[in-house]
Amino acid sequence: MKNKHLQLVLLFFCLYGISLNAQKWTPQAAGLLPAGYAIYGLSVVDENTAWAVADVDTVTYAPPIPSDHLIKVLKTTDGGQSWSVYDVEESMGRLSWDVQGLDGNTAWLTTQDYGSGLGRVLFKTEDGGETWEQKLFHRAGGVFVRLLSEQHIYCQNNRFVAWSEDGGNNWVYDTLAAYAPDEFNVLTSGSNMAAAVGDTVWVGTNKGRVCRATNYGQHIELFDTGQGTDAEIYCIAFTDHLNGLLQTWKPDGSVQLLRTADGGATWQLTTAQPPANGETYNISAVPGLRGVFLLVNDGYSSFMSNTVNSFYTTDFGESLIPMPSFAGTSNCIQLSSLRAGWATTALVADATTPTFYQWDGSDLYGRLFVNASATGAKTGLNWANAFTDLQDALTAASEGSEIWVAAGTYTPAGPGGSADATFLLEKNIQLLGGFAGNETDAAARDPEANPTILSGDLNGDDVVDDFAVNRG
Repeated sequence: MKNKHLQLVLLFFCLYGISLNAQKWTPQAAGLLPAGYAIYGLSVVDENTAWAVADVDTVTYAPPIPSDHLIKVLKTTDGGQSWSVYDVEESMGRLSWDVQGLDGNTAWLTTQDYGSGLGRVLFKTEDGGETWEQKLFHRAGGVFVRLLSEQHIYCQNNRFVAWSEDGGNNWVYDTLAAYAPDEFNVLTSGSNMAAAVGDTVWVGTNKGRVCRATNYGQHIELFDTGQGTDAEIYCIAFTDHLNGLLQTWKPDGSVQLLRTADGGATWQLTTAQPPANGETYNISAVPGLRGVFLLVNDGYSSFMSNTVNSFYTTDFGESLIPMPSFAGTSNCIQLSSLRAGWATTALVADATTPTFYQWDGSDLYGRLFVNASATGAKTGLNWANAFTDLQDALTAASEGSEIWVAAGTYTPAGPGGSADATFLLEKNIQLLGGFAGNETDAAARDPEANPTILSGDLNGDDVVDDFAVNRG
């Protein structure tokens, strides 16, 4: 006979308010770079590890590149508490748009010569940035690179592409005939101009088209966004192989946000659009959360106003929620989770200029929603997109979070799961049940009408036996 696991009805009547006005961006690492440098590439590996690359800003738009120009690579392995700076002397006289980190020791770097004759070269470090080895000498290595796995590397410079399936020891090259003679990829940030998920890479063009490389680069197609040949795609981001956002800019100053749900084959305008003020944005997806993206001013917009504006969406751009602005500039944005990531400065003015702005989105998770019958994106940020598993909410919650749980029965593991599974409240969390699944005020919940049950009956076959315990 199975032992009875006590079922608990949540009858918490304590109301707890969570402020949504906590600081989301924390300035970091002032004085790390010399004045005049700008960061053009950012790679966030995880909550502790990130890489960035910086050039003298004037060098990036006023060739020729001085022969003594030094690319500087920055790295943290302790979540931004400290940063190290490395001069890439092996690439003296070139500049870099992009760096991609695999871990705290290994990273890849694109370099560009602007036709000086030094060549476009991909470099790799395996000792944390101390030394860099040339791995590819080809035009494809001049703009952005994506690490699709430790062995699969993909790089592209307009119509020129190259990919490796053995960690960069051997390469396959292609020249994309489908590109128009005057078609190119628009670059404001090597980090945000292209997106990668699994074996797929996406990058936009100045003709309103999206170039999609699948199977690690072996199959490449171009798709029209329907915005016209004067629509320049500044940035693109994907949460999975199907769902992504991009932003276009046109010479009349109009900016549009578009969404795809079929991997970039077709695009449509999102319901919500950025303010019609000509500001352009970089976009970062939040890994593991469908529909959640951050939009942050790019270098041009923030430099003109010395103000960084940002938004987030939890529903693929159907709504855009503004976040507090801050003084400064920004040129790249990348997240490893909703509570971890960075934006970079667009230009270091002096020793007081922060090099980074560290993201803390924990206040977005100040209130989480759980509903076993929800059918939305499962971000937990509202009832429509509620988590269906209470364990997901407990994992996402931070100190002081409030979790609203709709009527239903919730188990700590699925059928056949471990009998030792449990709901562990290891943080200062308020757990409230008794919701129907549409409330906006905790006072409106009714635990009697909407019982919320935490059960240990993983398989749904436990037998009530007056709580007798055999050999207890």
